[in-house]
Amino acid sequence: MKTTVIRNADWVIKWNENEKAHRYARHADVAYQGNVITFVGKDYQGSYDEIIAGNGLCVLPGLINIHSHPSTEVMNQGFDGDGI
Repeated sequence: MKTTVIRNADWVIKWNENEKAHRYARHADVAYQGNVITFVGKDYQGSYDEIIAGNGLCVLPGLINIHSHPSTEVMNQGFDGDGI
């Protein structure tokens, strides 16, 4: 199966199992095969078939879809009515 690596993404939002919380990582890599995430962290050293430059990207591994109401949900506190 093909392995794809998103290399050096500006931001990666990853799960920290020890803290049971999401954390932000700067300049991190994400590797996946098909629909399976195989690596999230710094300096992926494994083999790959395709590489995607992560410059300017924020990567949220595992996020499929989000249905959001920005004016009322806790995740979006601090946004004004214009979404800024």
